[in-house]
Amino acid sequence: TINLPSGMITLTNNLPEITQSITITGQGMGDTTIDGDGLYKIFGAEGGGQVDISISDLTILSFIDFAIKTNGNGIGDINLSGIEIDGIGSDFTSSTGAISLEQSVGNFLVSARDIWIHDITTPGNGEGVFRILKGGSSSSEGTMTVDVENITISDVDASAGVGGTAFVIRAGSPSTINNLSMN
Repeated sequence: TINLPSGMITLTNNLPEITQSITITGQGMGDTTIDGDGLYKIFGAEGGGQVDISISDLTILSFIDFAIKTNGNGIGDINLSGIEIDGIGSDFTSSTGAISLEQSVGNFLVSARDIWIHDITTPGNGEGVFRILKGGSSSSEGTMTVDVENITISDVDASAGVGGTAFVIRAGSPSTINNLSMN
């Protein structure tokens, strides 16, 4: 468990990739801020064994490519709550979304509550600002459960490309989507 203090944390490098289960908690949206300085990726996890991730009560701004991203086999439960993602000063040139949660094989549970994503300018690559994907050639292996409540996505500009989507859920089979609430 990592408890972050109030105040601004400005990165001078990408944060290390998440390789084991972790809980990261700030002091509140707007009170704890992680600033990627327009150059650095924030929270990322790829492949490997069962990794459960919980991130709450913070603001992320001025990042490159993504604020929160998971990708691969064995990503476990993902819990996000009380998070603001401010896209001002961010670089989405090769982005897969401000939040991109993807799992190919195994059970996949996503709980996202009280998320505010705003001021995003994308290259319009159709990838989505907030995406949850269960896919790949083995997408039928395992289940996906998504519980999403009170998600606000505002001020998105995808005019530089061929279009884009604000929120995407692509579910393999079997899947359950609960409490889908968008503002």
